[in-house]
Amino acid sequence: MGMAGKWELPGRKLRDLMRILVVSNLYPPHTLGGYEIQCAQIVEGLRQRGHTIRVLTGNYGIDAPRVEGEIHRLLAYCPQRGQLSAWNLFQQEREAAAIVRRVLDQFRPDAIYVWNMWTLPPSAVLALQDSGIRVVYQIAHNWLLEGYPHDSWLHRWQPSANRWKNAARRLLHSLVRRLGVATRRSDIRPRQVIFVSQYRRDEHIQAGLPVEQSYVVCGGLLPPREGPLRQRTPGAPWRLVYVARYLTRAKGVLTAVQAMRRLVEQGYHDVHLDIIGAFAPDQDDYRAEVEAVAQPLTDTVRFCGPLPHDDVIARYPEYDALLFCANYPEGLPLTVAEAMQTGLPVIGSPVGGAAEILLSEASLTFPPDDDAALAEQIKRLHDEPGLWERLSGGAVALVARQFSMDDALSRTEAILAGEQEPS
Repeated sequence: MGMAGKWELPGRKLRDLMRILVVSNLYPPHTLGGYEIQCAQIVEGLRQRGHTIRVLTGNYGIDAPRVEGEIHRLLAYCPQRGQLSAWNLFQQEREAAAIVRRVLDQFRPDAIYVWNMWTLPPSAVLALQDSGIRVVYQIAHNWLLEGYPHDSWLHRWQPSANRWKNAARRLLHSLVRRLGVATRRSDIRPRQVIFVSQYRRDEHIQAGLPVEQSYVVCGGLLPPREGPLRQRTPGAPWRLVYVARYLTRAKGVLTAVQAMRRLVEQGYHDVHLDIIGAFAPDQDDYRAEVEAVAQPLTDTVRFCGPLPHDDVIARYPEYDALLFCANYPEGLPLTVAEAMQTGLPVIGSPVGGAAEILLSEASLTFPPDDDAALAEQIKRLHDEPGLWERLSGGAVALVARQFSMDDALSRTEAILAGEQEPS
C-alpha cells in the first residue's frame, strides 16, 4: 500500500528512539479491514520518525510462514481452531509462545505494541506479557471481549459439572502454565490500552477488563493526496457510494439498497449508488435477499465488487456522499474518516464509536436498519440548497482536527515510552 507523506517530531534526541515490536494477526498487503491498514500506517509513521520497528504477524494470505525483511509472518492464523483436537490446539499454543520468545530474544524491543490478535493462539499474548517488557494494546475491534471467551483452547479449561474433570484441570493448569501456555481468559491482562474511541474504552472497562492505564487516540490519517476536493456541479446526477470489505448483515448494505428503491419510487431518478465490496462466503442467504431488492434497480444501483484500499481512496472524489449503514457497533470506522477527508459528507447510522465522528457539522444520521429514514436524509441532501457545501467543508475540517497523524504518532510514542499520562 502507498504511504504518502512523512511525519517528523522536531528536536528528537537519539536516546528517545525505541525498538518497538508490533504484533497483529494481519498486516498489509494481506488485509480484511481497516484495523490492519491503520496499523501499517502507524508503523510507517513511527519508522519514519526514526524508531526501529519489527512486525510479528499471522501467516494469513501466504502458503507458509516466512520472514519479509522486518515483517515476520510466523504466527498461525487459524479461524478453524474450533475444528482442531485438544492436542493440536496445545501444539499450536506452544508453538506460538515459542515463536514470540524467539523473536523477543532476537530483537530485544524496548516496547511491545499489540494490535488485533483475533484467531491467533492466546499463548502468544501471554508470552508477550511474561517478557517483562512494557506491553501496550491498541484496541479498535473488541477481540478481547468476543474472541477469547469463545476460543476453543481456553473453552476446554472452563469448569464443568463433572468434579473429577475439574480436579484434573486444576492439576494440569499449573503444569501447562509453566510451559508458557495460556489456559484461562484471566491469563490475558491488558494493563495499558490505547482505545480508538471513547465507546470502545467504556465497553471494555464496563466489562471488567483489568485495564490500569487507558488512553483514547482515534488514530491518524495519511496526509491527503494532492488534487482538488470534490466539487458539485449544479444539476449533475448525485453519486453515492457504499464501502465495506465484506457485505454482511452487520454492515447493513440491504438498508442502502432499500433506501434507493424508495427514492426511485418517489421519482428521484438522478440519484445513483455504487456498492464497493464483496459478499462474505457465508452470506449466501443475505446476498440473495439484497440482490432481490436490487434486481429492478439496475439503472440506479451498481455492484462494483471489492477494490484495493488505495483505489477506494482515489475514487472518493468521484462521489457526492458516503452511506454508512452498519447496525453493529464498531470502534471507529476508518472508512467514514477517509471519506470525510476528501470532502464527502456522510449519511450514517451512529452506532458504537461511529457516533463520535458522525457529527452534525459533517454528516446526516439515521437509525440503524431504517431505510425510510436513510431515504429521507438522502432527499434532504439532494433538495436543501447549500447543505452539501456546508457538510463537505465541515467534513474536511473535522478530520483535520480529530485525525492528525502527527498528533496520533506523538501520543503513541509517549505512551509506548511510558511518558503519557492516562486520559
